[in-house]
Amino acid sequence: MNGEQTDPQIRPDLSWAKTYVAGLNGNQVVLLKVMHEHYQKHIEAKKQMEQQQKILREAQEKAQLEQQAILDSLVRQKPVKVEVNRTSVSPVSHTSSESEGDITVKDVIIGKMKSALPHSCLYGVKSYKPYRSRGNRERFFFEGHLYIFDKYSYDCKKRFFRCERKNTCPARIHTPVDSNKVIHRVQSHNHPAPSTEDLSNYNIDFLKVKCGFLMPVTPIRMSGSNTPSSLTSPSDLDEENFLPKLGASTSPMNFLNFGQETVTGQLDGRKPVILRIPDNFHRLPEAEVREMELAITKFLMQETELRKELMAKNNELPVVFPSVSKDELVLLVANYTKDDDLFQFVQVKERTEAAIRAALQLHFKQECSRALKMSISAKINVPLTQQIVDQWKSEEFIRVDVSKPNDWKIHVLMQIE
Repeated sequence: MNGEQTDPQIRPDLSWAKTYVAGLNGNQVVLLKVMHEHYQKHIEAKKQMEQQQKILREAQEKAQLEQQAILDSLVRQKPVKVEVNRTSVSPVSHTSSESEGDITVKDVIIGKMKSALPHSCLYGVKSYKPYRSRGNRERFFFEGHLYIFDKYSYDCKKRFFRCERKNTCPARIHTPVDSNKVIHRVQSHNHPAPSTEDLSNYNIDFLKVKCGFLMPVTPIRMSGSNTPSSLTSPSDLDEENFLPKLGASTSPMNFLNFGQETVTGQLDGRKPVILRIPDNFHRLPEAEVREMELAITKFLMQETELRKELMAKNNELPVVFPSVSKDELVLLVANYTKDDDLFQFVQVKERTEAAIRAALQLHFKQECSRALKMSISAKINVPLTQQIVDQWKSEEFIRVDVSKPNDWKIHVLMQIE
């Protein structure tokens, strides 16, 4: 501002980031660690690849220099007389001459090398090339692997697909002719699934991936193509529609609880969400940002429990004791007749009405000789039966109306008020 320019060598103060990370919960810290490990592995693999390519280039240059030195020494030698006689072979397949010709030692040696060695050996060491699928057939994405169409069934009612590595992998899947739903699988893959870097070469929209269905994909051309909507950078979003929803109190690192679009149409029927990398956390190239967003999406598709927690609604009750088993029952109890009464921990020995009543009597230090009731509304009360207790979760927030000695009513909290 005011004509001043920031020195690019001065690193920004990231004390705010350290303070925020210290306040993250366990799942968010674990996710950030996974992202960091994935990024470090990507950097190490890139360095190893560059080192291998450098070694191969040096070996190739050395071989070319040695070969050129040998050929140069042969060129300086005197030519020799070689007698060439006509043969019965056709002139098309064999060049002949009726007279003598001057052929140097270099020509003779090169001719023998071409006939004895492959063409690639004459030009040094063969450079390493990563695996690339051959052919221009349309690819289909299914459960982390790529498939290609093979053929139709004899009655033309099914389509057969096989793994992209069809010559070495026996995996096959079958679909109806008029649908991409997988109805049969034959054998399994004998190789690991393609890496995130390999899948980034295809235009895969993970927001449209459906469980049990094939998804046609197209390769991304080197000249550039449109970025899939699932990998859209936050800077590409419409700021007029995006920033007002973010809110002034939203932290730049709070991208785990922010939602706009669905990760997949088959996830729990919850409100759609999308994960985003904050713009002001640190500057990254656009390709690395897309790769990180792809890795986060793929990670959440595999981690069901973490995905459910991130997609939870804001007004849902928190889980105070996540380690409680399904057979146990923990009640967080408050007095219904008192305003702003604290919820206190009550451990129930058995999941029965009698055990719940005994625990509540001990907690409130009062006696109740009749069975407990459950309040449905202001005018509807039902007995607390065993069927209702069995439907409770391992942890429940309840308010108990103990105003009448033998007519206790339980009000179960469904969401944060």
